[in-house]
Amino acid sequence: MKSKELQQLVLSKHESGDSIAKIFRDLNGAISYDTVRRWCNMIEKTGAIQLSAPPGPPRIIRTKQMFEKVKSRLKQKKKVSSRILAHAISISRTSVRRILRDDRQYHAYKMRVVPLLEVNCQEADKAGGRKQNRKFSDKIMVWLGVFPLVILGKESMNHERYIKNVLPVALKYGNEMFGNDWIFQQENATAHTHILTQQWSQEHFPMFIDKDHWPQNSPDLNPLDYCIWDEFVSHINWNNIQLKVTLIHELKRAAKKIRLQVVFESCNKWTNRLYRLK
Repeated sequence: MKSKELQQLVLSKHESGDSIAKIFRDLNGAISYDTVRRWCNMIEKTGAIQLSAPPGPPRIIRTKQMFEKVKSRLKQKKKVSSRILAHAISISRTSVRRILRDDRQYHAYKMRVVPLLEVNCQEADKAGGRKQNRKFSDKIMVWLGVFPLVILGKESMNHERYIKNVLPVALKYGNEMFGNDWIFQQENATAHTHILTQQWSQEHFPMFIDKDHWPQNSPDLNPLDYCIWDEFVSHINWNNIQLKVTLIHELKRAAKKIRLQVVFESCNKWTNRLYRLK
């Protein structure tokens, strides 16, 4: 029902003696209660419903004639975009969008592309769904130094495991290779900086660099982190790794491929850096 028809209906009902509430109920929500009350007040004051014209100049683009042009163009079987439609009827693309969205209440329909499942996929879904096998679902902890590669298992490293399984190995091989004239250095991991780890290292190693003196920002003084581990990883053939067993085998093979020249150069840089710090 158009606005003029609603105005005539409200006018006739008000002249018949219907209340504002009854008029609102009879219109079944076509207009709001406040609008019905405002129109009834106009009728009582002036005898008619006189609505003021909207502010601003009259419309020259979004008119009824333009609405019909857009509507007729959209009824054609050939699909058309807002850019092509704007060019065809000689108005801006913004005006076309306002007509479609605000005036005609049209919304863009975005087609979603979904995979077309084969018969075997559908049967698999009915049986409980297809599940992917993740590579490297198991993880292991690796430790390497001046001794053979140590595999510690998949559990996370804490200070208890570090003191029990790692530090005694480092102490054993360090004493066998250097006697009592060597320094133990480690990086700033949580298991390394724990108070019990620091205490054990201070009591057992001939010399020890504690967490407060570890040079974390110096590549030359951290050869394992900045050099040896990179050399180690570069020799790993990741395409051969499918299971935990193959991962361990590949790690052991790569450890034997570490070039002695790289180790010697890293140690020389470490020594030269110490001399410069004196």
